[in-house]
Amino acid sequence: MPVPPAGTALAGGTNGPRALRPFLDTVLDALTTGAEHRAGPLPSGGPATVTRAVRDACHPLLPDHGTGPHTALRTLVHTLAAGAADPADPHCAAHLHCPPLALATAADLAAGALNPSMDSWDQAPAASALEALTSRALAALVYPRATEPDALITTGGTESNQLALLLAREAAAPDGSATEPHRPARPLQVVCGANAHHSIHRSAWLLGLPEPLTLPTPDGILTPDTVHTCLANLAGRTGPVLLTATAGTTDSGAIDPLPALADIADHHGARFHIDAAYGGALLFSDTHRSALHGLARAHTVSLDLHKLGWQPVAAGLLAVPGPATLAPLAHQADYLNADDDTEAGLPDLLSRSLRTTRRPDILKIAVTLKALGRHGLGELVDRTLAAAQTLADLIEAHPPLRTPLPPPPQHGPLPPHRRRRRHPRHHPPHPPHRRTGRPRPGHHPHRPLAQSHSPQPPHPTRRPDHPPQTRGRPHASMSTTPHPESPATTDTTSPDEPLDLAGIGIGPFNLSLAALAHPLTPLRTAFYDQRPAFHWHPGLLIDGATLQVPFLADLVTLADPASPWTFLNYLKTRERLFPFYFAERFHLHRAEYDAYCRWVSENLPGLHFGHQIDAVRWNHEREVFEIDFTQLDAEGEAEALGRTYARNLVLGIGTTPHIPVPLRPLAEAPAVPVIHSADYLDHRETLLAADRVTVIGAGQSGAEIFLDQLRARPAGREGLHWLARTPAFAPMEYSKLGLEHFTPDYTRYFHALPERVRDDLVPGQWQLHKGIDHDTLGAIHDELYRRTLDGGWPDATLTPGVFVRTAGRVGTTKVELHLDHTQQGTRSRLTTDAVILATGYRERRMDTLLAALDPYVRRDSGARPRIDAHHRLVLDPAITGSVYVQNAETHTHGVGTPDLGLAAWRSATILNSVTGNTPYPLPSRTAFTSFGLPQPSTGRTGKVPRQGSTLVPRR
Repeated sequence: MPVPPAGTALAGGTNGPRALRPFLDTVLDALTTGAEHRAGPLPSGGPATVTRAVRDACHPLLPDHGTGPHTALRTLVHTLAAGAADPADPHCAAHLHCPPLALATAADLAAGALNPSMDSWDQAPAASALEALTSRALAALVYPRATEPDALITTGGTESNQLALLLAREAAAPDGSATEPHRPARPLQVVCGANAHHSIHRSAWLLGLPEPLTLPTPDGILTPDTVHTCLANLAGRTGPVLLTATAGTTDSGAIDPLPALADIADHHGARFHIDAAYGGALLFSDTHRSALHGLARAHTVSLDLHKLGWQPVAAGLLAVPGPATLAPLAHQADYLNADDDTEAGLPDLLSRSLRTTRRPDILKIAVTLKALGRHGLGELVDRTLAAAQTLADLIEAHPPLRTPLPPPPQHGPLPPHRRRRRHPRHHPPHPPHRRTGRPRPGHHPHRPLAQSHSPQPPHPTRRPDHPPQTRGRPHASMSTTPHPESPATTDTTSPDEPLDLAGIGIGPFNLSLAALAHPLTPLRTAFYDQRPAFHWHPGLLIDGATLQVPFLADLVTLADPASPWTFLNYLKTRERLFPFYFAERFHLHRAEYDAYCRWVSENLPGLHFGHQIDAVRWNHEREVFEIDFTQLDAEGEAEALGRTYARNLVLGIGTTPHIPVPLRPLAEAPAVPVIHSADYLDHRETLLAADRVTVIGAGQSGAEIFLDQLRARPAGREGLHWLARTPAFAPMEYSKLGLEHFTPDYTRYFHALPERVRDDLVPGQWQLHKGIDHDTLGAIHDELYRRTLDGGWPDATLTPGVFVRTAGRVGTTKVELHLDHTQQGTRSRLTTDAVILATGYRERRMDTLLAALDPYVRRDSGARPRIDAHHRLVLDPAITGSVYVQNAETHTHGVGTPDLGLAAWRSATILNSVTGNTPYPLPSRTAFTSFGLPQPSTGRTGKVPRQGSTLVPRR
């Protein structure tokens, strides 16, 4: 064995305790002084201050001559304690890891002093026996009726989940033997909820399994009908299935309906794993253990006692009903003397983990169990949940504070005492980030460790099949508008009669589609949005800001100029047609475009605001889509659950603000002055009061915000920085031939290109749609120049070619940006009072909403949905309906995808496809530019076979 230098004390042996005792006094004193210095649950000063303190304490970390043990311990332990996040502090309300018990920590010290390695009996004789006894006792809590329950000791829930997926993969061998080296023809398919821990997805990736199929959990838990439908759809289409449930989600403590899910897994022959890393400790409580009913029906269960077991990290387990489940882990190494393990009556220790060297983490667990017993630990659990309930009651008693939502009731109208706010009134359908205090899409947390009681499979639950009330009626003065009782674009059919087309999301693009669908009388449509009303980018309706497209790019004109929903007809109903004529404005103010769209949304029938879509699935028997929704009242509170049916869908779920990675922690932290431009007007007055403001982003929004701030600040005290990653504050390409990239001709050309060519083209075309219009650039320069007339230069710095490498807080009010210059290769720091991120938007992911359809969606080499020329997802032929998308197809249709100028053309294209005829004839040529060379005739018509049913012509 390695021999330490003379005079260096060892922790083990007969002299070990004597050598440790003085060091323990030093450590305990340093822990005390560090906690006193911190004076709270978190260190003051933020990341930069803590890092600086650690750097100073460590320097030099590897000196030529050491400082001595007591100085090193005192300095570094004090620094670590002073800079720690301490869950034991009385002012700490919540933390992922609980404060460890003192006796468990003391036991952990003994484990470190003895330092046995849990890979063979001869290296850890007593520890091996202790691990076997304790792990089996804990496994018996999970599987009380099993004859030989067992458990592996892991580092936590992540390793436990990884082992569970590995065991499931190995159990799926062709002959059913876990030791069979060959893999099945089709790999294991993991199915989990959107509430599942990220380690499920990461483990699947690590084990070479397909990406887990993620089902929506709009109420924070898996619903049996969604799972049943998914597994039924997977039958015969994939290999073996592993259904993963969660017992205690990390963010809200919600528990999936375990008995119902176990029934579904049995019914479909799926393997069943439960991640109870957070909620498994309820097994110790006589009061709350019933919430884990159904746990024993799982093939594997993850537990984690450093969460709600008061253990130092790490203290995880994977429980199984019998040793046969663990057979795939069998492994031996001759040098570890596995025969000794057998002689001791123990399993081969090397087969108890994927790790070879393991410390005896079981010691602290065993000490805690023996000292407190099950009832003692159960009392800790009960007191914790009682304290959480007391706090929740106090919050409920002090409006406007709110507690998370309770578990949802059965389907149907919610009684008043169970209603809770789903989202603040007038907020966008999917908020950009947490710092606004708004919930995420589908956010519906629960009281800690609460369980939903759902009906049993194999019969899925049914929602009340009632159509929601139609919002809005045509304006009284619109003589050209169809009568509101017209059957066009309404859903006043019987509950089970499917719509021809259901739209999810009501932004400009789906509003365009609804307006053009309105006169097609055979067509039954309905559109849903969770917002209480239409509002287009309210945070960016800056006074004087204009659209970058002409007014002809309204909702309908470029497909049907005679439509009653044109912008010109809007002006006519407002008696503003002549003033607009004399104004000679080709580009509308943004506020005017918003008012026009709101006018359409308030008068067009068939639009259902206040309806949050929870899930979409395909009903193979009826050949329709089932759409589950939550109806919200005027205050945005859940009022009723419902379901509708449609032959075809169109998704217009919009985009989400993009926050650069280095700035996300600041943007999501409360009270930090870092906002996205989408929220600019909400914070404008606060920003004007700040001494120094930094705008990041060289697009139109960044330019408009910089100009607005510049105009409102006093000369000489502007205090503005404008930063951009692009090499210049570049103008948008607005030449007449350049604009032909936003024609149907170019869209068709782009769609026909190979995938690799399309992917290379889009990034290089940023100036076509992400530049700044000439008028705004000119106005900025004019304003800057005007401020030089009295001598001097404005306190405004415009710097392109830089990006934010990292960012942090300075003190309590300022933000420090660490910048890199891409051309110079230099670095700098910028301290500012506020940051506005004009960093654009990203297409919103459809995965959660369409989770039940995921097995049927065909994807390209980048795992993106394939989309045909009609803006329709390419689906498995088993789905006879169509799913159309709006503004989610840049990768297939090019830079014109988000452009308002193509909205009417795309809507007409979709309606022509849905109806199977041509209610809206479209031009065969729209550009003077021929973007490609003529191709030899293939004898084909070039038409794309449509999915779905052909409808009768409108006339």
